[in-house]
Amino acid sequence: MSDDANDDLTPEQFLDMFPDPFGDSGASDADHSGKAADELIGRESTEVPGRFGEPLAVDHALVSRGGLGRHPTHPLFLCLHGWGSNEQDMADIMRLIAPYNDFVALRGPITLAEPAPSTDGRANGSSAPAPASSDARTDAGTGTYGMYEDRPDSRPEPGNYAWLHAAMPVGEDLDYDAHAAALAVDRWVADNIPADRDVVPLGFSQGGLVAVQLLRIHPERYRAVVSLSGFNAPGQVPGTAPADDRLADFDIPVFYTYGKLDGVIPKYELFATAAWLEEHTWLKTKSYHGLDHNVSLEEFADLRQWLLDNDITSGVL
Repeated sequence: MSDDANDDLTPEQFLDMFPDPFGDSGASDADHSGKAADELIGRESTEVPGRFGEPLAVDHALVSRGGLGRHPTHPLFLCLHGWGSNEQDMADIMRLIAPYNDFVALRGPITLAEPAPSTDGRANGSSAPAPASSDARTDAGTGTYGMYEDRPDSRPEPGNYAWLHAAMPVGEDLDYDAHAAALAVDRWVADNIPADRDVVPLGFSQGGLVAVQLLRIHPERYRAVVSLSGFNAPGQVPGTAPADDRLADFDIPVFYTYGKLDGVIPKYELFATAAWLEEHTWLKTKSYHGLDHNVSLEEFADLRQWLLDNDITSGVL
């Protein structure tokens, strides 16, 4: 282009010809999907206020005793609860699965029931003060971090939360919501966990769906995935699962289990999830007689062995 041609440009058009040296080097609104965030928002939910796929943010987390750096050479577990639960429920099972790994349990960003006031006048859900010797912290940018002793009375109930705008959304609604929830978790990981730390998402039900969805948007980041009684988004909406075409190349270990008596997730959804994971990941799957939409000690024993086989834990309890 000649210098004369520049005379026809407005100042804004002229500046657009050059890269901004102070521009944002981080992820754009499109994140991993290649689409702008507002293109991946669906209809209004009839169960929970809000629209399927609207942007979410994780702002509460519960970390293991000693902080996230107590076992820095071991993979970190990223615990994701189910519909109507909270971060404490996932934290409670970690001592049965991997007591010598650090973990962080995230609270779903959609509130179903607010915390009830505690007897000391403090709203439940605000984390108990961390021991002075611990690595716990409160960070205004990422939410509240807390440590709790094993005594139940030292851990106030924080309320009930979810990752999706319905208990069991389907079709495009599920695609939009799964994508938004996974993006929120992936951003939290990017903001709070060192890039060289192995991370293993572990989720139950809705949390299991989000754990798998993390692989569908950012497979490079996650060491393995555990989905207990989870399900899967159909991937019908373009841009909501941008890594599907290359996910199999990573051969990421996935542990997927469910109960044969599960009355929450339809059997065809469970079977379809297992089939999809078989095609896209290095899958270990099993169903359990007599188990409904829950977890069991037999399941935990199998999970501990799988974690040991994949060099994620030491296997010591």
